[in-house]
Amino acid sequence: GGDPGGAGALDVDPTTIGGYQAASAADAGADFTLDTLAKMGRFDQEITIDMPAASDIPRLETITVKPVCMGFEDFYAGWSPETPPGFSVSPIQGRMERRGGEPSLFDVEVKADGQTGEKVGYLCIVLPDDDEQFTIKVTVNCF
Repeated sequence: GGDPGGAGALDVDPTTIGGYQAASAADAGADFTLDTLAKMGRFDQEITIDMPAASDIPRLETITVKPVCMGFEDFYAGWSPETPPGFSVSPIQGRMERRGGEPSLFDVEVKADGQTGEKVGYLCIVLPDDDEQFTIKVTVNCF
């Protein structure tokens, strides 16, 4: 990859927003499906959120992902098809630092639907250019 520094900072490209190509996840080939390891129950991270089922205030958890790639890589974040409604994540796209750099932070928001019990969402953070995926299992216990 090129130098992400100031060299081209003054060249304004209308398809670039904040330094990122404004492509959709689908355009970039990002596929939010469970990879082989996740299907075997091996996740990069697992978090549990306990919340009242009757709560109308969403719960927010911040997930930290350490960069593993050699260069700066574009990422896309989304939920696997198995994930029930009520899960959201921000940001849904951006650029991850190279290995050893600052971790990326993802804010996961969960809304209760009034039902007690367990809901499980699978957050997939995909780096299509590097064929890398982080899968984070989010278990919500509504009581």
